Amino acid sequence: MLRSKLFFAIALVILLGGTTIPSIAYSLFMKEWPYMMLFPPVAAIVSWALFFYFTKVADKSAEIEESVGWSGDSSERVDSKKIVLRYDGRCIKCGRMISAGEEAYWEKDKGVWHVDCDKGEGSRVPSRVIRGYTGSKGLWAAVAAIVLLAFILGGLVLSPMLVPRSTVTMTTTVTTTAERITTITTCTSGTTTPLQPSKWLLRKPSDPEVINWTDAGKYVGQTKTVEGTIVRAYRSANAIFLDFHDPYQGYFMAVIFKSDWTNFKFQPEIFYKNKEVRVTGLIKTYQGSPEIIVSSPTQVEVANMGFNYP
Repeated sequence: MLRSKLFFAIALVILLGGTTIPSIAYSLFMKEWPYMMLFPPVAAIVSWALFFYFTKVADKSAEIEESVGWSGDSSERVDSKKIVLRYDGRCIKCGRMISAGEEAYWEKDKGVWHVDCDKGEGSRVPSRVIRGYTGSKGLWAAVAAIVLLAFILGGLVLSPMLVPRSTVTMTTTVTTTAERITTITTCTSGTTTPLQPSKWLLRKPSDPEVINWTDAGKYVGQTKTVEGTIVRAYRSANAIFLDFHDPYQGYFMAVIFKSDWTNFKFQPEIFYKNKEVRVTGLIKTYQGSPEIIVSSPTQVEVANMGFNYP
C-alpha cells in the first residue's frame, strides 16, 4: 500500500509539473498572464483533492486487510480433499511445515495446508489475497487518469507556443528619383518572410531599353540604358572617364566633362569604380569607342543603391 501511495504522489507531481511549468513558460513567451496563469492553481486544487480522497480510500483498504482473517469459505475447498502426507510439506496458508503422516488438505495445482488453517485456527489470510480489493484498483485508475490529465493540460498550454501564429503584414516601400516616383506595396498573409531587396529599381514602359555594355556599339544614335561594371576610372584636366573595359580603347565608356563636375557632390572616379551601374543617355562614338555623356548623377543608377547615394 505504501508503494501505491508513492506512485500516486509521483502522478500528482507529473500533473503539477505538466501544467505549472508550461503555463509559466507560455505566460512569459506570449505575454498572456490573466488567462494562462489559472492553470497552476486549478491543477493544485484538483491534485490535492484527489490525493486526500484516494489516500482515505487506501487507508480504508489497509484497515480491511488488517481485520480480515481466513473465513473458511467452502468455495476454497471445492476441489480439495483431506489426505495423509507421505512426505514433509509446507502449508500454503501459514507457511509452517507439515510433517509426514499428518492429515492435511490438498488441492491439485495449489498444494497442501493445515487442517487447523482450514478451520480458521491458524494464521490469517496472506496479504496477497486482499490485494484484489476494489479500493486499490480505484487508486491505480486514479493514477492513470491523473497522468493522462497532465498530458492533456500540458498539450493545451504548449500547443499555442509550438504553432506559429498567422499574421498579415503590409509593407510599403517608396523610392523617389529625379525622373520618377515608384511606390511598391506588398501584402502577405500567413507566416511572413523578409522581402529581398531588388537589385535595380522598377522601370516604366516608357523608360529606355536596358542593354549590355558589350552591345552599346550597335545602338549609336539611340537613347539606351547601358548596364555593366566600371573597371577603370580616370580624371584628366577636362573630363572624367568611367571605363567598362581595360584597356578602354574601342570599348564603351561614360564621360563626365569638367563643366558638369559641380553637379556631383562626390568624386565620381572614386565612387563609381568597381560598382555595377546602369548609365542612361544618348550613345555616341568618339575615336571608335561608344560613349554616353553624363551630366548628372540621375543618369547613373548603382546596383542595390538606386540613385540614393552621395
